[in-house]
Amino acid sequence: MKLFGHDITIEYVDDLGMFGQALMDRGLIRISNNISESQKESTLLHEVIELVNRHLGLELSEAQIRGVEVGLFEWLSQKGEQDE
Repeated sequence: MKLFGHDITIEYVDDLGMFGQALMDRGLIRISNNISESQKESTLLHEVIELVNRHLGLELSEAQIRGVEVGLFEWLSQKGEQDE
C-alpha cells in the first residue's frame, strides 16, 4: 500500500506481543496473526491512523487514535449493509 507517496509493507507475524505496530522509518506495519480477522482489519486501520498522525504532526493521543479507529471501523464494516 502507499501512504503519502511512500510504500508501506504490511506483515502478519506470530507472537508480536501486541495487536499491531507501525514502524514509519522502515515503511512497515506489523499485525499479529494471533487475533481474529476483524481485529486484524481494525488493527490495520489503527496503525494507518498512527502513521497519518505522525506524518502530519497531529499529536493525537493513543485514546484519540483508538476512538477514531473504532468509529471508522464500525462505519466501514457497516457500509456495504447501508448501501443495500
